[in-house]
Amino acid sequence: MTEWISENWLAMYGAIVGSFALMLNVVRFFYDRKKDSVQIEVSGEPHPDYEEQVMRLKEGKKRPEYDRPGLLEVYKVQVTNTGNIPVHLHDAGVVSTSGESVSVLTRSYSGSNSNHLVPIESSGISPIAPKSSETFWVWLKIDQEPFAVSSYFATDRTGQRWSKKA
Repeated sequence: MTEWISENWLAMYGAIVGSFALMLNVVRFFYDRKKDSVQIEVSGEPHPDYEEQVMRLKEGKKRPEYDRPGLLEVYKVQVTNTGNIPVHLHDAGVVSTSGESVSVLTRSYSGSNSNHLVPIESSGISPIAPKSSETFWVWLKIDQEPFAVSSYFATDRTGQRWSKKA
């Protein structure tokens, strides 16, 4: 046995060092893969003047169309990119207690008129940079009934959905 070891010590040394290097590279691969994934945190809250906003819409139904608000902000949704790569959002919003999803609306950055409110997917907004956040608003139309929120959500362009209970 000692004769075989003395004849093959270099091959054994190479096998041990090679195995160690292979294990190290596999661990590094999985660590880097996790580090480069999209990671989002979602939070939200009602508008600071939620009750007043709802009252303005209810009172606006009695006014002439030119003298009333058509829609007002009622819930804030904040999307924070906690990862190390930019996040391209597809959608964000709230889920009401009845199970209905209500998406946020944001200004259009792709068209000529930036005063139009559109869903995120057609707005042309830039990706959320790593370690930063973006705030969006859920709007209530004058003909909609106010609703309670059960959770806040965000969906990236890969289809992954993150949510947080209200």
